Amino acid sequence: MDGVDIYARTSDERADFRKTFIGFVFQNFHLLPYLTLAENVMLPLAIVNMGKKEKLSAAVDALARVGLQAKAARLPNQISGGEQERVAIARAIVNRPPIILADEPTGNLDTRTGTEIMKLLSALNHGESQ
Repeated sequence: MDGVDIYARTSDERADFRKTFIGFVFQNFHLLPYLTLAENVMLPLAIVNMGKKEKLSAAVDALARVGLQAKAARLPNQISGGEQERVAIARAIVNRPPIILADEPTGNLDTRTGTEIMKLLSALNHGESQ
């Protein structure tokens, strides 16, 4: 994948590859209820060599890209299911991976928001908005 023989790598090297090259959008979101939206989005950055302010800035930027910047300090139970889905998408794109694996990324969204998310994913696919 991307010139890397994944099967020739150790388990740790495969984990490093996943953290760098792949963003995941899970169908059930997997948001931690005791973390704010920004903190949930920052999770993939926990193992990245970057300052806390930079991580927070990246998380808020990712939330802005899915229309939720103003709700960064809220907890997951304070937002709708569709908004939780957008937080999961923000978490998947926060480290700007070249590959995003998404399990029904618009399944809980209204038509307008779903269309906007698909436009965002398409733009990311074409190297835009990065």
